[in-house]
Amino acid sequence: RKYDTAVRIQADNPFSGVYPDGGCSLQLLALGRNRYAELRTLSPEFHLRAGESLGNTLTIELVACPPGISPCRLAERLRPEEK
Repeated sequence: RKYDTAVRIQADNPFSGVYPDGGCSLQLLALGRNRYAELRTLSPEFHLRAGESLGNTLTIELVACPPGISPCRLAERLRPEEK
């Protein structure tokens, strides 16, 4: 295997308020190596009326990285580019 793959997840979360799950806006659940993963986006609790909706944008990017890369180098590679 020449490269491992890291996943970069960016949520453009426009919501403010109290997040019920300890302030987290993303949850990642994984089972085994390469078997199953589930990503959940979270928000503060809202009371919506019939016909109302809320949304957010989630960007998921797979980033190739050499096996054995140091944690600092991996963090540099995964850091989003400044706009």
